[in-house]
Amino acid sequence: MKEFFKKLDTETKWGGIFGLIAIIAILAEMVIGGISPETIVAAVKDMAGTVVSVMVFYIAVKHILKQIKENKTFEDRLKNSLDGWQKEHSNMVVRKEVYDFETTGQPATCFSFGLKTNISDFYNNSTSNNTGWFLRMPILKKENYINGNVVLKFHLNKGTFFEGVEMTKEELTSGYENLNKLFREFINANFNGFACAKGTKQDIAVTIEQPIETQDDINRMISVINSMYNAYLVAANLKLKD
Repeated sequence: MKEFFKKLDTETKWGGIFGLIAIIAILAEMVIGGISPETIVAAVKDMAGTVVSVMVFYIAVKHILKQIKENKTFEDRLKNSLDGWQKEHSNMVVRKEVYDFETTGQPATCFSFGLKTNISDFYNNSTSNNTGWFLRMPILKKENYINGNVVLKFHLNKGTFFEGVEMTKEELTSGYENLNKLFREFINANFNGFACAKGTKQDIAVTIEQPIETQDDINRMISVINSMYNAYLVAANLKLKD
C-alpha cells in the first residue's frame, strides 16, 4: 500500500483524500440539518469545487492500478487466467502435474488439466478423485507462446463418454472417431483463423495459430479451452439419458 501511494503526487493524493472527507462531511451536515430542497442545493454548491479534486484522484488511482496490472509478467497473467478458469469449473476440472515418467518424479514437461470421469459430479459437486487427462499444453513460459502455433492437446477418456456402456473394441474406436470429428469441426467452425483442430481416435491437437502475447490473446485461447470443455459436457451428458 505504501508503494501504491508513493506513485501518487502529493497534491493529487491529499487533494483526493481531503476531498472525499469534505464530501462525506457535507452529506452528513445535510442529513443532520434535515433533507430539503434548500439543503440539497447548498450541498451540491459546496461539493462542486471538491468533486474536481476527487475525480483527479480517482483517475490517477485507476491509471496506477492499470499500470500495476500490465506490469505483471506474461507468465503471471497466463497462469492467473488459467487458474481462474479452473476455479470457475472446479466441480469438474482439476490441475494435474504431468511428468516425463510418473515413477521417476521428473519435472513437469507441460501444464495440464484433468477432467472428472463421472459426469454426475457436475451436478452434485462431488469430491470424487476419478479423473482422466483433459488438456495438456506447453509449460507456461513466454517463449512457448509468443511465436504462435501453440498446441493444445485434448484427450477423450472412456470413463467420460463410454463408462458403463457395453461396446466392442471396434465400436469403442468408432465412438472415439465420431466424437473426435464432431469436436474438431466445432472448434474449426467457431475459431477459424485463430485455431485449427486435427486429430484421430482419442487425441485432438488444437493449434493456436496466432501469437499469444496480450491479455486479449490469453482470453481468446481460454475461450477455445472452455468451448472444448463445454463440448465434452454436452457429449458426456448423452450417456446419462441411458
